[in-house]
Amino acid sequence: MGDFNLSGEQTGNLQQQFYDNAAQLNYPKALEILSQLISSGCEEPGLLYDGAKYSFELKNYQQALQLIEKVLSLSPVHVGARILQGRIFLTLNYLGEALSVFESVVIHCDPNESQKSELRKILAFFFKNNLSLLQNQYRNLFEFMLGKSRDLSLSSNGVVLIPAPGTPLVETSGHSLKIGFYMKYAKHSLTSRGNVLGEEIYAETMCRLLKNSGFAGQAELYAPNYLPKSRQDIMIYLSDTPLVPEWADKHILYLQNGYADSKKQLEKLYSFGYDAYMFISDKLLDIHRGRSLKPGLFLPFGVDTSVFYPREHDERLKCDVAYVGNDIKGKERTLKFLYPAINFDFALYGRWSLIYPNEVWKNERYQLKFAQKCRGKIPQEYVPVLYSTASINLNCTIQDLIDWDTITLRSWEVLACKGFLISDGSPHSVKNLSDYIVFTDGGYDLHKKIKYYLAHPEERKAYAERGYKYVLEHETIEARMKELIDFLSAL
Repeated sequence: MGDFNLSGEQTGNLQQQFYDNAAQLNYPKALEILSQLISSGCEEPGLLYDGAKYSFELKNYQQALQLIEKVLSLSPVHVGARILQGRIFLTLNYLGEALSVFESVVIHCDPNESQKSELRKILAFFFKNNLSLLQNQYRNLFEFMLGKSRDLSLSSNGVVLIPAPGTPLVETSGHSLKIGFYMKYAKHSLTSRGNVLGEEIYAETMCRLLKNSGFAGQAELYAPNYLPKSRQDIMIYLSDTPLVPEWADKHILYLQNGYADSKKQLEKLYSFGYDAYMFISDKLLDIHRGRSLKPGLFLPFGVDTSVFYPREHDERLKCDVAYVGNDIKGKERTLKFLYPAINFDFALYGRWSLIYPNEVWKNERYQLKFAQKCRGKIPQEYVPVLYSTASINLNCTIQDLIDWDTITLRSWEVLACKGFLISDGSPHSVKNLSDYIVFTDGGYDLHKKIKYYLAHPEERKAYAERGYKYVLEHETIEARMKELIDFLSAL
């Protein structure tokens, strides 16, 4: 939405509507009104902070962070905004960032007694099993929790937490399982200008569920720009990287990317000496079992239904065909399974910039077309809305994953949003999932199927309903975490 000017009376009316809708818990409408106010130049920290809180309640964490950034640009010592920012970082499992934010509140801000109490409760809840981290690495926070009111006291056997009156005593002298995940790319792809990294989002979800289950006292995603500061019990590597012995007692490879030849890649990775292996392909697990005596697990993707669920249709995202992804599938598969949508109302999101922007003739024809068609990087919180809104969603898979009978996470995410999906597929997926997904051979077959299903919305709806029920029963990440916990417990 472009900038526009509002009169003082109009601004006042919109602010009143904003708070009226919020009072009725109609946060989506309130945030829609806030968007109008921001476009008209609204710079009231209190209003923006309230919008951030409502976004947080809706789990629109990226939107909340963007609003908090606006608040802090206007009022750098806004304590409420900084505490909320830290809470969001904790929710997203950005532990280091959260602690840095909380430390800045203690050192640079002047929280009132209510805010101090809130911060102590947050720290007590999230770090009841890992207070040594605060004591050893975030001394200012630790001393703040001790405070003049002695809200925290030390026992002879360990750390004893006494948060706020009426809350139970929690002792953390025992050992708490620490699980790390490591990826070879930098963290925070959601807020960067580069590609969104699916493995980052997926790993953060696994960390959250492992902690919520009580199996792990600490579970965190590490990366080259966020290395572990303490030794883990288990480190799970999401990328083809050598293990680092000093990082953990046990090292596990979770092979979840596509390669030119995954079998050859696996042979190479055996030389790194992992203690166990996990695969998103049952076929690769069979090969592993014939090749190695080390433990192995088939752990396919599962969808996070707290994020991906049916949403109200959004007219701004309405389209005939949608695809979210980047130009990484290769020319052959892109031409077969995406390009046939070019002459429809095709909403293409991701990174599809020209490889040779200054020498246009060197680019492939599809790259020229897609660079013009691409709508850019879609905010992650809008992806489920797009899947629910688009008439047809497309899925295009790297050939290696097709060869190994792998189902991509995008497939389950679309179905979990009651979206209609047309996808490429392996013989196994075509045989077992054709009641829920329309499979295509690509090319003209895809063009025909897009045209047919656009003209038959009742059939699209029937597929979407069946797919939604199937995913909830069989393909959730909660189910996958139960399998992972059983596997880790046996190591």
